[in-house]
Amino acid sequence: MKHLKKFMLLVLAAALVLSTFAACGGDVQEKPQPSTSQEPSTGTESTGTETETTGLSRIVVIAQNNDLTTLDPHQHNDLISGNVTRMLYDTLIRLNDKNEYVPCLAQSWEYLDKNTVELKLTPDVQFHDGHVMTSEDVKYSLERQKASSFCGYLLDMITAIEIVDELTLKLTVVDESAALLSSLAHQCSSILPKEYTEKLEGEGKAFSDAPCGTGPYKFDYWNIGDECQIVRFENYFDEAYAAKNEGLKFRYIAEDNSRVIALETGEVDMILRVPSTSVASLEGNSDVKVLRFESCDLNYISPNCSGPLFSNEKLRQAIAHCIDRDAMIQVQCNGNAVPNFAPIGIAAIGYSEPATKREYDLEKAKQLLVEAGYPDGFEFTLSVWGDLNAKSAQVLQAACQQIGVKVNIEILDNSSMVDKCGGAKHDAGMDNWTANSEPDNTYRPWFSRELIGAGGYNWSCYPGEEIEALMEKALSVTDPAERQSYYTQINDFVAEHAVVWPLFSAQGMVATRSNVDGIQLYPTMMHLFQFVTVAE
Repeated sequence: MKHLKKFMLLVLAAALVLSTFAACGGDVQEKPQPSTSQEPSTGTESTGTETETTGLSRIVVIAQNNDLTTLDPHQHNDLISGNVTRMLYDTLIRLNDKNEYVPCLAQSWEYLDKNTVELKLTPDVQFHDGHVMTSEDVKYSLERQKASSFCGYLLDMITAIEIVDELTLKLTVVDESAALLSSLAHQCSSILPKEYTEKLEGEGKAFSDAPCGTGPYKFDYWNIGDECQIVRFENYFDEAYAAKNEGLKFRYIAEDNSRVIALETGEVDMILRVPSTSVASLEGNSDVKVLRFESCDLNYISPNCSGPLFSNEKLRQAIAHCIDRDAMIQVQCNGNAVPNFAPIGIAAIGYSEPATKREYDLEKAKQLLVEAGYPDGFEFTLSVWGDLNAKSAQVLQAACQQIGVKVNIEILDNSSMVDKCGGAKHDAGMDNWTANSEPDNTYRPWFSRELIGAGGYNWSCYPGEEIEALMEKALSVTDPAERQSYYTQINDFVAEHAVVWPLFSAQGMVATRSNVDGIQLYPTMMHLFQFVTVAE
């Protein structure tokens, strides 16, 4: 276990070196960047900031540009939902602000041999319903997760889970998997109460409607399409991570200008994913703070490589040459991004510049259309997540029109995107993807063939075995350089065969009211909100 942990720290250290770029495109959970901001809230149900009765800040209002898909941590792997579920649930292992894997619900872990890991659980941990966590809950949760099409791949290295006693389990794993610790620390590896969950679902109810975890907050309400509120859990087991405010209210405000106005007027305390077009005005407002951080985000388009159109490789390559990245960066990010040609963010572990870079070249695109058998062009639908991405979609639409290709743009919300593209019912889908601290957890949900059409995030639906074979090779070694060589081959293969059309990596920005402080910002955009306070 010691040398595995040392390896993971070396990998994370490498990510810090990579993150000197102006923008990132991965889900690398690097050291959080504490801000000097705190957030005022507008909820009437709050009790005030630093009150004499509680000593806590009031409920903090956070605006997001999309609604949650679910509050079930095993049924999603998206950042919007994760902002809430990370606060409701805990995992066995935690990645701290020094990039170290440290105890959380697991007090310790040890490799007894290369295929057996023993977990000792933290005693006296309460779920929100008062139930005390045991090995039964952990075994149930991990097995439930393994059955999920959204995040089961995270635990593929675990082949068996054995309960030793109430606070001890043994995991049988495929050798000393390089991804194990990262997977157990992933937000999707949250632990649920077995008896509570089975009873709820046995009554025909969805766990998402009445979620229950061990996290620093407990569920209050979710008005779908409007807002979700969680409140401080008084009996949280870990004082160092306990909430310093009375709760968090996540509001769904889809339109960029409306979100910005809500911040400027004090209707909300914080907005995530600041619109680039509003940065200058917000930075000139003394009542607002704009917090910049190195994000590990990649904007991309995934053609459906198993579909009737884009199973044609030449056709995929043709459209890849219609991507004007510089124009997209200007219209969508106001210049706060860099072009990217790899299927992973520039600051992410696993990134390498591909040997093949399909630059914007309409003459080359026309040539490839002829080779693909479509000399007169064709028509396809581009499914787009949210209005912000629509600006880049329109740039592609205009370029394709010049070579006789008609692009129909449809704007979908988060749930509809996952349903359509995750179900392989799309021609092509445009979204953004954030890499993980473990590269296997970044690449596998994108390219695992068993996830094609399963409702997850393999939107490229590439049916070949080449990428999957390279992922398996990378997972079987622990030497960082050797692992990187396999990810480099993946990046080269994806670029050459246009399996994904990478666009750019943008700089991360969060804006708060000037009297807000304490948010911990991560390049992975998996920020921590429980330390936020508001000065009234």
